[in-house]
Amino acid sequence: MFNAEKLLGGMLKQGIGMKGIGIGSKTKIGMGLIGVAFAAVEHFMNNAQGQTSSGGNMPTNSNTGGSFAPPPPPGKMVPPPPPPASQIQTLKKEQDAVLLIRAMIASAAADGYIDEKERQNIISRLESVNLNDEELEFIKKELASPCSIDEIAAQVNSPELAKEVYTVSLIAIEMDTEEEMSYMDTLAARLGIDQTARDQIHNKLGLAI
Repeated sequence: MFNAEKLLGGMLKQGIGMKGIGIGSKTKIGMGLIGVAFAAVEHFMNNAQGQTSSGGNMPTNSNTGGSFAPPPPPGKMVPPPPPPASQIQTLKKEQDAVLLIRAMIASAAADGYIDEKERQNIISRLESVNLNDEELEFIKKELASPCSIDEIAAQVNSPELAKEVYTVSLIAIEMDTEEEMSYMDTLAARLGIDQTARDQIHNKLGLAI
């Protein structure tokens, strides 16, 4: 099963792209979904061994015991109930985590492209997260065709998410070329992040602007 929060946490933990800002910056970042992603990957890595060694629980048969809703009478269709709030929230977190992954990859490619050596480096650094086939294929596709700034910005729907997109993009970039500095300036403008907010994010990460 594709686990976007685990994958995002793995990328952050390994300092993807190339800055080397890893798990040690967790307390400095400590914001929203980024913190959740850190916790998700740590939980996964700490429990992966136990999960693989245990047999797990067999799924229960809903027709054996317990209560269930009977089918509606013929001719009377009952619309399905809306998904519970917790399910909606989980879906939103997954979607936001995918966006942050895409933002990191787009930022790492800000100086033009990610060559094959860089792609393999990123993938190899994610080995500790034990990517499944679906997660690995997703990363490979994103590395081969990173999103544009406009594509990233179009999916941001709150000031909080905008700050997280900027933060993970900053982690994944070197900021030592004109192209990369221009990328971050443009990203901030597209996300509506003013200079004061940018300064705060850079200061949290201990990075000059």
